[in-house]
Order: sequence, then structure tokens, then C-alpha cells
Amino acid sequence: MVTNIFKSMVKLVLFSLAIICLNLIVVNAKDIQVKVDTKTISESNKNLTFDLKYPEVKLDNEQAQNKINIKLKEDIYEFKGYVESILKESLQTFPQDVIDNSSSFNYEGKSTFEYEVVGNVLSIRMTLIDFTGGAHPMTYLRGYNFDLTTGNILTLEDLFNEKGKDHYKEMIDKIIIDKMNETPDNYFVDEFKGLGKNPQYYLTNEGIVVFFQLYEIAPYVAGIPKFFVPYSKVEGELNTSLNINVNSNASTTAGGDKIEKLISRLRKMNERKEGQGLA
Repeated sequence: MVTNIFKSMVKLVLFSLAIICLNLIVVNAKDIQVKVDTKTISESNKNLTFDLKYPEVKLDNEQAQNKINIKLKEDIYEFKGYVESILKESLQTFPQDVIDNSSSFNYEGKSTFEYEVVGNVLSIRMTLIDFTGGAHPMTYLRGYNFDLTTGNILTLEDLFNEKGKDHYKEMIDKIIIDKMNETPDNYFVDEFKGLGKNPQYYLTNEGIVVFFQLYEIAPYVAGIPKFFVPYSKVEGELNTSLNINVNSNASTTAGGDKIEKLISRLRKMNERKEGQGLA
């Protein structure tokens, strides 16, 4: 009778573990589906040309989708309006014959973008370029990091749990300072005063990239300064609700391995009982 009870317990545990495995598969199959299309604003007249490409996001969650798309569209049209306002001011300032005979008044606005989906975060990096008659074009980088479950923009601090929030700025400041000190001639080292209140960043599948605009902490020739923070540096300190895995598929693989080992151990226990004639 004891043996029968033991066998029943083993079968019950194996059945329960099988259900857990199935549930894990279902959870992983319910990853948020994201589609990103390219929208284009293409305009050209005598003094101004636009070739603006920006993302339009499609989600099952319509409320989150609309919140994301409204923000992206508002910002691209804000940039367009900025370039138009500079041209308008120039046309009002200079004589018409100067404008007609100078290529410096052929203004341009361009934009491109890249994106990655990291866990529940859609991270978009948009490059904006304007040529408004100066010695060279100006380039701006914007990082958009959206929580796909809500459509809300995530600050850098939002990525971290309570443990991480205590020291993430200090840790990233050190990474930036160390990198600047490797080639100090490429930076305005004294201009860096720490991350500040709202650092600019984007995500990749390998880590966090903190960046600064042209001239902010480096000369124009150095380009946009970017500093890479691998997820290994913040392991155990990220906000788990965002589902950012430090290692790709790490949570699924680790969970699966533990369950398989436990099932194997229980099977061996049952085989030993059968070999001893207790089955």
C-alpha cells in the first residue's frame, strides 16, 4: 500500500511538472507582437527639401499603439517646423538677390531610424539631420524607449529595480569617465558633470547605450558620443516587469533545465523502487 502511494505521488508530481512546462511554453508564445512600418514625409520647393522617415507602430494593444504613434508623429513634425522656422527667419533677414544667388539657402531636413524590441521595450533611435546654411549639417540623435504594455516612455531610471536605482548613475558615470580618459583629446572632459536628471539612451539586445548630442561633451568631429553598458553590469538590478533578459532566452532555458533535472531525478527514484521490488 505504501508503494502504491509512493507511485501515485511520483505520477502526480510528474503530471504537475508537465503542466508547468506547458504553461511556460504558453507564456513564451504570448510575446508581444510588434510591427514597425516606415512613414515618409517628402517635400521639395525652391529653398527647402524634406526627406523624413519615421516609424509607425502596430500593436494588438490599440491604446499603447496610439500613444506611441502620436508621440513619434508629433516629434517629427516638430523637427520639420523647426527647420521651416529657420528658413523663414533667414528669408526675412537677407536681401532677395543674396538668397537667389547663394546655395547656402538650399535648406534640407532628413531623418532615419532604427529600432529593436528588447523584452517588453520598443527602443527606437531616430537620427535627425538639418542643413541650414552653416559650415556643415547638424545631426541629432533621439532615443525613444516605450513600454509596449502601456505605450509610456521609459526613463533610464525606469529600467532598474530598487536595488539598481540606488547606484546606476554612479556606475554609468564611471563607465563614461573611464572611456573619456582613454582618449581625452576626443572629449571635453571637464564638461561632463554626470548623467544628470534625464539621460538619453537606447537599448540593444546586448546592453544599454547612453549618448550625448554633438558639442555636448565632445567636438563635432568626434560625432555623437555613445557609451555602452552591457547587461552583465546590471544583472539582478533591472526591472523584471520589462522582461529584459541579461542573457538571450536565459529565463526560459534556465527554467526548462531545472524542471528536466527534477523530472529525471524523480524517474530514477521510481526506477530504484521498482528494482528493489517495492513497485
